[in-house]
Amino acid sequence: MSHGGTIRALIASALGLDGVHFHSFQQSNCGVSRLRFPSDSQRARLDFLNDTAHLGERLPKLKEGRHGLRLLLIPVSDPNRAAIERLAAALEGILIDKFLVVGSTARNVARQLNSCQMASEATADTVVDQVFHYDSGDQLQQVAVLGPLAVLRHTLRQQLGISDAAAESLDLRPFEITSMHRPGKDAPPVLQTVNMLKLS
Repeated sequence: MSHGGTIRALIASALGLDGVHFHSFQQSNCGVSRLRFPSDSQRARLDFLNDTAHLGERLPKLKEGRHGLRLLLIPVSDPNRAAIERLAAALEGILIDKFLVVGSTARNVARQLNSCQMASEATADTVVDQVFHYDSGDQLQQVAVLGPLAVLRHTLRQQLGISDAAAESLDLRPFEITSMHRPGKDAPPVLQTVNMLKLS
């Protein structure tokens, strides 16, 4: 247990990020984060960030009046029924304005989530561009991005301005949710949670 600012500083330092990225991570009151330090690596791995499921929150809270874009990044691999049902339960009650799907596996998962009517196809080359230019107006829009792990890591790297090595240290798990908030108005993106379902 520690102060949120101290936790953010420790995470940034452990991932090899400088002080510029101190505000790139959200740490809610009583949110749980965990770093692992593998014996075969010099770099820590972020196992999960700011999990608030034990507080009854599906996603960490945004400050009042926040707007912009919240991305829900969901790596998909070979889908099995149990994983998709678990994901569907986690997304229940979360208003998602649009799904971006990258690849046939993600398209099949979206179909099983009954979200095809809101889904747009993207490619690994265009997903970052679509996210960057997404116009949320003066409201909060939530976009779920389903795709291969490499595409989602690339999206995080581009959005947060971090190195390939730091992006690799974010241990994104299949069918678990990583959320990032882009407030807009020249405010930098904030990584809200990594592997949201880890503790739930």
